Order: sequence, then C-alpha cells, then structure tokens
Amino acid sequence: MNKKVKDVMTSEVVWVSPEVSLHDAFQKMRKNDIRHLPVISRKNKNIIGMLSEGDIILYLQKNGPSLEMDSRVLVGDAMSKDVVFCYPNSKAVNVAATMITAKIDSVPVIDAKTDHLVGIITTTDLLDEMCLRFELDGGNIRPLKYKNPNSRLQRNVTRVN
Repeated sequence: MNKKVKDVMTSEVVWVSPEVSLHDAFQKMRKNDIRHLPVISRKNKNIIGMLSEGDIILYLQKNGPSLEMDSRVLVGDAMSKDVVFCYPNSKAVNVAATMITAKIDSVPVIDAKTDHLVGIITTTDLLDEMCLRFELDGGNIRPLKYKNPNSRLQRNVTRVN
C-alpha cells in the first residue's frame, strides 16, 4: 500500500473538548458509531488528547462505574494525554505499522503548518483500503455476518459461506 494518509483518512472528524462530561462524550461516540474522539483545546484548537472506549472503561474500573453518569467527570480526567499523530502526507503503511507497534486503533491527522486536526485514520480505514485493494486485484471478499444492536463491544460473529 503506497497510499498517503490523506487518501485513506476520515476527514469529517467528530471531536470533544476536555471540559465535556465523560457521559456526553460516550453518548457522542454511540450516536456516531465511533470508538475514538480526539480531544481539542478550545483555546488554540490543537489536539491535546484522545479519548477511546478503552480509556473510558479503564477510568471507570479505577474510579467506579457510577461515575460514568456523573456530569462532574470530564473528558480531561479520562483521556490519554500522550498522542501519536501523523500528517496528511505520511505514508499510510507507516502509520499502520505504528498502530500495530503502539497497540492503538486510531491516529489523529494534523496539518503540519497549523497543528490543527484535519482528519483521523483508524484501523477501520486501513482495513477498508486493504479490502478495496484485494477486490481490485481480483479477490473475492465475503464479509462475516454479525449482530450489533447498540455497541461495537457486543458482537456475535458467525461465518457466512
């Protein structure tokens, strides 16, 4: 895959600020069917963290599950502050390798001049591209069937022949 990140990334990014409640951020994830939210500073519009479903689960395990509904618990309390990011002209394969090594499922894409968020690249984006390449090369893809009532965390996967 010789593609650049800008060719594979999602450009319309859903994000939150650190002052948003954890509950509202989780609801935003569910509404948009996503698992990762870049956290953007309201002051300078730069990325200051990432919030994933995993970050929320970890926070609730450490601090108690009842806190998820507490509006006083903010995104800034649970987000990951060490952010791996890339640029639109980065090679997608290098980002994929970094994601594997760092064991992360998404990387925010920032503009090299402004440091502002311009996209996000996820494992889903990379897998979509891989499947497209496979089909264009003459391969036949048969997706698995799964039931997904509300969350990507709850899947019953069965093989389709």
